[in-house]
Amino acid sequence: MEHKSIAAAICAVMADCKGIKETGYNAHANYKYASDADILRVVQPSMARHGLALTIDDVDIEHRQLGGKMAQWCVAKVTYRLTHTTGEHLTVVAIGSGADNVDKGPYKALTGALKYALRAIFLLPHGQDPDQPDGHKPPAQHHASWTDQERRGFMGALSRIGLDYEKQVKPFCVAQGWGKPSTWPREQRQQLVADIESGNVKIT
Repeated sequence: MEHKSIAAAICAVMADCKGIKETGYNAHANYKYASDADILRVVQPSMARHGLALTIDDVDIEHRQLGGKMAQWCVAKVTYRLTHTTGEHLTVVAIGSGADNVDKGPYKALTGALKYALRAIFLLPHGQDPDQPDGHKPPAQHHASWTDQERRGFMGALSRIGLDYEKQVKPFCVAQGWGKPSTWPREQRQQLVADIESGNVKIT
């Protein structure tokens, strides 16, 4: 279908992409998520139909060596060019991050950047927003507080991926309306760590 402008083509893709089916599953934390394949399966045919192409102009990857389970933390800043058949184009910059104990950190970071670029361009809706996973909503019954062992374990996991609980994680969770992680069940804290490691939750 021909459109006279890149804006019209983007709007047409938005109209096509009414939802993203989540087939990804994190067995450790017991939650579903939209994988890059889930998103591309819906978006790529629509982009082609409406004359849009997404290419990479530049990639900047920062590596951080960490101790413990996750040995490498990678942050990718990717500059994309969204081009329309009219010749119009937009520059889109997206950030992705990923941690891994072998060599997959950069790939996780690049995958996260692509997913966020497509979601930002086309405002893609799906059942569970990676920025606000349903699993982090405070449960009806909170734990009064965590044990010393649970606290040390959670803070240790955060430290291994370069985050401080008091300065970064607790304020972020409270701002999201999730409450303090110290009042969550242990499984909910484990899920948060898994989401941070996979790049589904961004805390700076």
